[in-house]
Parts: sequence; C-alpha cells; structure tokens
Amino acid sequence: AWYLAAHPDESFMAGEEALADGSPLKALPASVRGEDYARVKISRNRDQISIRAGVETITIERDPALAQKYEEEAAKRAALVEENLARIYAAARQAFAKDKDALVVRGRALIGAGKPIPKIERAAGENYDNVIAWRNYASISVEVPGRGRVSYRPDIEGPALETIAGNLRTIGRAASGWFAKNPNDRFVVSGELMGANRPIAKPIQGQFGEDYTDIVMSRDFDEVRVKLPSGQTVTVERAR
Repeated sequence: AWYLAAHPDESFMAGEEALADGSPLKALPASVRGEDYARVKISRNRDQISIRAGVETITIERDPALAQKYEEEAAKRAALVEENLARIYAAARQAFAKDKDALVVRGRALIGAGKPIPKIERAAGENYDNVIAWRNYASISVEVPGRGRVSYRPDIEGPALETIAGNLRTIGRAASGWFAKNPNDRFVVSGELMGANRPIAKPIQGQFGEDYTDIVMSRDFDEVRVKLPSGQTVTVERAR
C-alpha cells in the first residue's frame, strides 16, 4: 500500500521493492515453507495478494483502508515538496534578477539563516541543498526517498510570457516571408528559418526550456505555438 501510493505511475510492486527508501518495512519476512517474498508481485488493481508456499498457494485480502491511509500521506508529502520547490524557484528568479550574469543557482545558496529561505520543512528526508535552478529553464526538481524525482514546472506569465510571444511573432513573420518567396513550398519548419543567410539570422534560444526549432507551419497557418516544459502552450496569431 505504501509503495503504490508513493509511485502512482506504477501498476504493481515486486516484493523486493517493499524495502525501498522510506518504506515502513525494513526487512522481508523469513521464509516458513520455502516461499520467496522478494518475488511476490502485488498489482494495483487486484484485491488479493498470493504467494506459493510449498505445494499450496496462500492468499489474503488487501485492506483498502490501509491503501487510503498511505495515499493520503503521499498526497500531503507531494504537496509539501511542490510547495518547497515553488519557494526555491521564486527565490532563484529573484537571484537572477539581481545578478544578470548568473546562469544557475543551487538550493544551498538560497536556504538557511540569513538567506532568502531561512528554513524549509522536508517531507521525506529529501535534500534541497543540491536542487539546481537554471535561468533559462522553468523547471526544478528534487529526489524524494520513496517517491523518486519530483518536479515543479510553473506556468510562465507577465514579461517572460510576452518575450516568448514576441519570439513566436518573429517566427511567424519569417514563415510568411518564406512562403512568399517559395510559392511551391507547402510547409516550413522554424529551424529552417534560422541561421546565416536565413530570414532569422540569429537562432532564437529558449528562455524557459522551450524549443523554437521544431515548429511546423503550413502555407495557410493561422497561428504559431510552442509548448513549455510545464505543459503550458503559448500561441500567437499570424500577422496579416
């Protein structure tokens, strides 16, 4: 119940994984009749657990209340981790605003006495000191024992969003010019518009992990869009 709550993307647990970091179980039970607890497989969608012991199969019913308990605990820990990462991300953006040359900042520079985040509560023993925030990437993550890597990807807004929209407008104008000069082309990829002797002389670099080189536009395109690491999509209409 603990493992499946902590790993919501997995459909089953092998017995040996019951000893993963953070587990309430610290050692597998000793064999009574030759049963191998390390090889037990417990499915997320089945209500029973079975194991072969000697010549017979032993089966028990799972306790749904136990699963609910661990799911609630896992949800609380996940929310706390995301809140912590959001605080670190916000502090990192402030650090980048103060130091225009900084490209990266680590958690240890932001957390502690006299720093932007004086104290941080850990959900499951995760270490925020080595969390890395990049100026040009809207995502940070931390390894959480018993859960794996947890990421925070904020939506972009304000001036940053307008910068992205401006890049898309530049690509849209270049594409329109390309089609005007190449009447037989039905499609163009944004990366083909960038570089020496191209409509966009200097390739556009992503500011928050977005990629401007693989946007496909047809001759009759109405808009230009790009997807950010958070899943947020930024769209601008084609200038007519």
